[in-house]
Amino acid sequence: MLKRSIQLLVVVSVALVLLLSCAPAKEVTPTPVAPTPVAPPPAVPTPTAPVVTPTPEVGLLRGTPEGTLRVALGAFGQESWNPLVASTVSRNINIYLLENLVGLDQYTIQYLPGLATEWSTTDAIVWEFKLREGVKFSDGTEFTATDAKFSIEVHSNYSTGSSVGMTMKAILLGVDIIGRYEIRVRLSQPTPLLPQYFCQIEGLWMVPAKSEDAIVKGTFDENPIGTGPFRLVKHTTASLIRYEAVSEHWRIVPDYKTLDLLLVPEIATQVAMLKTGEVDVAGIGPANIEDVKAAGFRVVTIQNNPLFILASFGGNWLPERENYQADNPLLKKEFRMAINHAINREELAETLFYGLATPANIPLISKGTVGWIDWPVYKYDPAYSRQLIQQAGGWPEGKVIKVISFDKAAVPMLSETMEVIGGYLDAVGIPTRITPMEPSLCTNYYKGRAAEAVGAIWPQVGSFYPAQDKRGGSYWMSTGSIGLFESPEVDRLIKASTTAIDPDERQRTAQAAYQFHYDNHSAIPLVNYPMIVAISDKVEEFTEICGDELTFMEYVKIKH
Repeated sequence: MLKRSIQLLVVVSVALVLLLSCAPAKEVTPTPVAPTPVAPPPAVPTPTAPVVTPTPEVGLLRGTPEGTLRVALGAFGQESWNPLVASTVSRNINIYLLENLVGLDQYTIQYLPGLATEWSTTDAIVWEFKLREGVKFSDGTEFTATDAKFSIEVHSNYSTGSSVGMTMKAILLGVDIIGRYEIRVRLSQPTPLLPQYFCQIEGLWMVPAKSEDAIVKGTFDENPIGTGPFRLVKHTTASLIRYEAVSEHWRIVPDYKTLDLLLVPEIATQVAMLKTGEVDVAGIGPANIEDVKAAGFRVVTIQNNPLFILASFGGNWLPERENYQADNPLLKKEFRMAINHAINREELAETLFYGLATPANIPLISKGTVGWIDWPVYKYDPAYSRQLIQQAGGWPEGKVIKVISFDKAAVPMLSETMEVIGGYLDAVGIPTRITPMEPSLCTNYYKGRAAEAVGAIWPQVGSFYPAQDKRGGSYWMSTGSIGLFESPEVDRLIKASTTAIDPDERQRTAQAAYQFHYDNHSAIPLVNYPMIVAISDKVEEFTEICGDELTFMEYVKIKH
């Protein structure tokens, strides 16, 4: 093991600092061997009949919530409730105010009625949605078909920064109002995954049509309105988001009145605040577990939906891209293979991740997803890596790989992981330069296919959602919002899979697309890692949630 790697593995417990831009507080009131496939899971049923059986209506839930729950979050995402801005990275803050037409059971990964009680289609091109009656926005006005129509069409009518918004812009022909609580959605192509686009994992939020002007002008965040179980009462930029529970709601009335979300990027600070009683729930790292337990706090390891941790290759784009560089060594398959075989994933899992992680075989999808195969983990074989480099003519002189480094609250050892990867690559003759970078800047570079992303590898952390069959489209298609590895063949296969009505065809084409990625080493899968949460004794009941940040706090119960 390299000296640098050894040093890094010894100092796992060092305090980590997340690089964040500082804005003034603004307070607003309101392996190369082909794998042996295993039998695929049963195909997801095709939506050629009513997809959801209506559940009996039980009327509004009522309560008189009391008390406060304080939650430390490592990031606020885009810190926006504006549907044209907010995407899934803001889900950890906006799900308390904003809701979707379709819900998702976090354990069975089945769709549930949300603001729509049922939906149906015969061809996956024209869909009809029946809306839940009696739902109120946080300002007291009723949610109707007019609002649903606006919330879907706004992404086609205006410039949008959300992934699901870009999808709607590409496939939506229009939304018709059938009745006060019923809409018809017309698409340009078969889209059997439409309920998923309208689900909370994608983030197509329902907002009032009357807020169009504020949404377009960018002032919606000053007084955001939604149908969730909370209303926003205070927002201090990059510091605090305070919600107040509503007393009536169709889904849940929280057990407490006030929810404070505090932005605390550093794990060490989160642990300190937990000990002083400033927060009740916080994400921690494996190095903190024994200390937190010794202090009398409960520790929950969320196993039902682990985080995937990977690194991506920068600049693997179509030649017509403005910043495409033909001399980018990461375009050559042999070099990408050499990188994957230079990394000891088992060592990473056992050391930096304290044995809590498992080596990953392919990024972005999980067992149960359409197209899943139980691929072998790329073998750690540095001698083979050197052989591959020589077969490719040797590493290009003067080319240094930028290894982007930053931390996330859910994965406090992320920067160390990237530095150790740099050591693995140096050991096989691939020169690297560790480059610390603020996470949002990194995101802007790869989303924008910027020149700064060429010849770099950067870390990514996300959540597995087995129901999220379009994951490959968002990340891998050249038309997706994130340019990771562009290929006309992948575009063809993923489009065929996401538009196929026949479940067998969906399975076959999705499997072919992911097999292409595996064979071509289009990314660097690292480990799968459970989120770790520390809870104070104030919390009586904690629901195991999923995601790369704490979410679904409305289901937490506190002691009164």
